[in-house]
Amino acid sequence: MSEPIGVGIYLRALSPRTDGGPKLAARKARDHGLRFAVLLACWQDTSGHRARNRSRLPAYAEAFAHAGVTPFVWDYPHAGLEPASSTA
Repeated sequence: MSEPIGVGIYLRALSPRTDGGPKLAARKARDHGLRFAVLLACWQDTSGHRARNRSRLPAYAEAFAHAGVTPFVWDYPHAGLEPASSTA
């Protein structure tokens, strides 16, 4: 699958404390018939990029894939805060 199709979920926070960890979160998604899970990599706001889920992302992506729920990664850029491109 190259793009999310069907019923899925976009996840902003990956936390074993709230979702039970990668395996449980993936199992719940599969058991509820989800086809994909889009995992937040980072969030950008007026103070710049804030890393979210960076250390947890691989374990969650692997668990979702193993459960048959296609993982995707997303980020949320704040318009106007993109790094200036170099012309050198």
